[in-house]
Amino acid sequence: MEYLIAVPWMFRGKAAKEINFNVSKEFEDGYMLGSSGDKEIVLKNAKNSIFIHNIFPVQIKKDNFNLESLGDLAKEFDNLKILKKSKSFAIETAAYRSEVKTRDFEVKFGQKLESLGYSVDLNKPEQIVYAFLHDKEVYLGCLNKNEVIYRYLDNSKVFSKIKNRLNRAQYKLVEALDRFNMNIDDGLALDIGAAPGGWTTELLNHGFKVYAIDPANLDDSLERNENVIHIKDKIENVDFKGLQFDVIVNDMNSDPVESAKIMVDNSKYLKKGGLAIMTAKLVTKNVDRFIKDVLDIIKDEYFIKTIKHLQQNRQEITFILERK
Repeated sequence: MEYLIAVPWMFRGKAAKEINFNVSKEFEDGYMLGSSGDKEIVLKNAKNSIFIHNIFPVQIKKDNFNLESLGDLAKEFDNLKILKKSKSFAIETAAYRSEVKTRDFEVKFGQKLESLGYSVDLNKPEQIVYAFLHDKEVYLGCLNKNEVIYRYLDNSKVFSKIKNRLNRAQYKLVEALDRFNMNIDDGLALDIGAAPGGWTTELLNHGFKVYAIDPANLDDSLERNENVIHIKDKIENVDFKGLQFDVIVNDMNSDPVESAKIMVDNSKYLKKGGLAIMTAKLVTKNVDRFIKDVLDIIKDEYFIKTIKHLQQNRQEITFILERK
């Protein structure tokens, strides 16, 4: 079966190996077309992968596509019974060097499908129609909600909803919380390596009081915020004297082994069952070794919930942890 996958460009080879993916075409912007095996097995492996951001089966592909041909495309979708009329749908689109805007495609193709008797539900769709637009080509497929590894091919929609936006680093935490459906609201949070404050800002958006630890300055808006306690020191020098946090986050720009040791040293301040999120910077190409080293350090204090390269990660990996 043919699939389109979204991957980090620098790790595309590792991503392909995770699902035994035979690449037939690379699109240079983190998307690849190719083939693999049984759909159920491929999607399961993709869900458990580190480097695959998203995947869908390619059920229709067209050359010389334009918006005027959407009616015919919708009829072909209907004839092939790719969608079920008994279930609602939403459309998610990504584009690379395409003259067609993703928003225009989603709205107009959705209208064509609605005219054929299908029901749109943008909030809780039971099916996702995926479309990848490249030059004059379109690649289309559909997955049921329980098959989807992440709703968005292009998650810029998620960031458009951010209440207070400070910097790009904030997007990493936003994506992690959205991708893994982590509903965190209110409580006490520790942000290690906080400056200039992107992650602290997002924690505030979720109602937390935040201890922000960093020798560097925070953004002025955070220095004035009564729910931010900025300790201008290295985390190694701080004693929280019995404080218990609901969440600990760490986006320090440091060696991954050192970051992992810091997470272990501060685990005593995290409530049992509490959430911890850290990024591990990949300072060399030996990714597997770094992941193993980090896991060996943190495994006694934390359950490993997820290890994932997010779309907003660069040369780093995000670890989602739970305090034992």
